[in-house]
Amino acid sequence: VNFGDFVELAKKNNLNIYGPFTQQEFLKRNGIEERKKKILSKALEQQKHIIEKEYERLTAKEQMGNIFKCLVVSTYKLSDE
Repeated sequence: VNFGDFVELAKKNNLNIYGPFTQQEFLKRNGIEERKKKILSKALEQQKHIIEKEYERLTAKEQMGNIFKCLVVSTYKLSDE
């Protein structure tokens, strides 16, 4: 994905741009750790290992956490840039 093209188009349309972020940063900023804790608190023992493994796959820098990028384009102005 060419984020530069998206950013240029968003600016032309007076939109707010945040990022690009790594998937890890995006997920952590948006509460994946808290969500994982909540899910783990209700999970069966056999499910806990799977949840931890998939969390690691999504967020680890050597896995998907650093491979995928995210760009947020919004009409809203976020307070913590």
